[in-house]
Amino acid sequence: MQQADWYNDDDQWNYDAPAAFANSIWWMDSRFEQELAPTVVPPPEVSDHYDLLVAYGPWDDHAEENVQPFIEDLADYLGTTDEGTTPLHAFDGVLTYLEDQELDDQYTTTWRRNPSLDWIRSEVLRCEDVMLLLGFWENQADGLVRLGGHWVTAPGVGCDHEPLIGLSDPWFDRAEHGWPGDWRPNVRAHPHPPEPPDTVHNDAAYLSHDLYRVFRTANDHRLAGYAPDFADVQNFVGLNVPADYLPDQTTDYDGGEITTIIE
Repeated sequence: MQQADWYNDDDQWNYDAPAAFANSIWWMDSRFEQELAPTVVPPPEVSDHYDLLVAYGPWDDHAEENVQPFIEDLADYLGTTDEGTTPLHAFDGVLTYLEDQELDDQYTTTWRRNPSLDWIRSEVLRCEDVMLLLGFWENQADGLVRLGGHWVTAPGVGCDHEPLIGLSDPWFDRAEHGWPGDWRPNVRAHPHPPEPPDTVHNDAAYLSHDLYRVFRTANDHRLAGYAPDFADVQNFVGLNVPADYLPDQTTDYDGGEITTIIE
């Protein structure tokens, strides 16, 4: 999400939703491409037998060159603005995208508020795609207030009911830098440029699936250790606000602990 001009007037990178949804669609298209193609060949050779993802130029639909135009197209579908992407716009945008690809009869799209880890696990283990909106909350004088939110993809979960979840995160690549998780290729900290634009993960051979422990409260599920410091989530202050949480939203951080809730 830190490439091209994908930031707003406050220099906040705000394309996390289209990047997370692109990651999901990219994988699902690849899954069925491998089932349908007589012979799967890697880019730059062209092999495109499934239309969930299409090429935006004279290259294979899974070529690195396809990432930026695809994410920019998805941003239009998802209604991404300077304030990010709301769940309602994301949900409607995915439905429209599937209709335009003439694949809406092959997919079911579900929007779930405050999903449980058990529900997420069941979907992931069925090879469904799960996008999550993480909300960053702080306990202030008048109670919990929301500072902002961030979209990620969930590629993995703990089996045997372990309270773990793996994230493919458009913002962090923590596993490749020593955080628990899975990374490819098997050399940690594959080189990234010191400043954006960062296009390393446009090549799908590079991945970082960051592992977090999930704990349950009476009302929601939360991630342990996602935002140890405000600086980790400062980019997302005021972004990706569901309509339900507008009364709880503030941009004033009070210096306390950040709680990360799976919204």
